[in-house]
Amino acid sequence: MSRALSCRDTTVLVSDGRDRPLTAEELASLHGHLTGCVRCQAAREQFEILFRGIDRYLHGDTPDAPTDSETGV
Repeated sequence: MSRALSCRDTTVLVSDGRDRPLTAEELASLHGHLTGCVRCQAAREQFEILFRGIDRYLHGDTPDAPTDSETGV
């Protein structure tokens, strides 16, 4: 059974998921929290934008400017 996560726990798991595979329990808890928390959904999207930029930088690609849809403008 998955445990309820706080927003802080969710942020940590989203970040941890970049560095290591999450367990089935962590994934279930994360999914459960994200389903009902629009703030954490937005934070996860922002992490994904950040991670893509980091990946482009580390691989020597010139990062494109984020689109309006990515920045929320």
